[in-house]
Amino acid sequence: GVQFDYTAGAKYNSNAVNQATFNNAIDLHADYHFAGGGFYIGGTYLYANPFDDDCSTALLHAKGLPCVAQKPPNTNPDDTVPGYILNTFYEGYLAYNAHNVYAKVGDQLLYSPWAGPVDTRLKPEAFQGGDFAYTPNSWTFELARMLQFQPRTSSTFVSSTLITSYPSGGTGLGSNIYYYGGHGINSDGFFYGRVGYAPKDGDYSANGYLWSVNDIVNMYWGDAHYVLQENRWKPYVALQGGWESNTGASYAGKIARSEERR
Repeated sequence: GVQFDYTAGAKYNSNAVNQATFNNAIDLHADYHFAGGGFYIGGTYLYANPFDDDCSTALLHAKGLPCVAQKPPNTNPDDTVPGYILNTFYEGYLAYNAHNVYAKVGDQLLYSPWAGPVDTRLKPEAFQGGDFAYTPNSWTFELARMLQFQPRTSSTFVSSTLITSYPSGGTGLGSNIYYYGGHGINSDGFFYGRVGYAPKDGDYSANGYLWSVNDIVNMYWGDAHYVLQENRWKPYVALQGGWESNTGASYAGKIARSEERR
């Protein structure tokens, strides 16, 4: 979308159209599985270019610079679809998946309730760390430790979060809050844990979760799901709920909430 400043004397013209709303990208992924075991390696590379020579780098889109000014011929573009070049290997990992054991170490996509790929724009968010799971019988025991993440509008991994940094698109820290270097508040990543039970031939499942973002929040969550198999329509009943609280330096302020959904 275009944001335009109708100040005195300003005229709308074709030069003020937000061309960077449209972007072009190539996304390449490869895996190689070693013979005789469950080990494999993989990686993903993305290159995106909006073909805007005057504003092609992310540094030129910093707050206050001409590329994101509202006065013509610029229109303060919505950089949630980046109006600058992205050039990144956002995945590069060593993994193992066999004998009820799963492990992946390196730069990777993570699938969890609160930290996921989030690819609603051009590229997904990626995380740097390790993810480990053990799945005996109908149980799942999973633990992940992520140290950094790469936002969907960035080509680098950062030690921060979307609410303690200045991500493209105008979210995160307010413009009146400044930290040296312009990178926001450093955070040492997060822990994620899950214990789940889901019988293969059963009609129910249950999970317990822990999500702990260093110096921001601890969240404890649970869900349960029951399907009425005897009914041909297979209706189900689901319940989820939990609580959260601030922790450590509490960079996001006081957090104290409990919630239940059915």
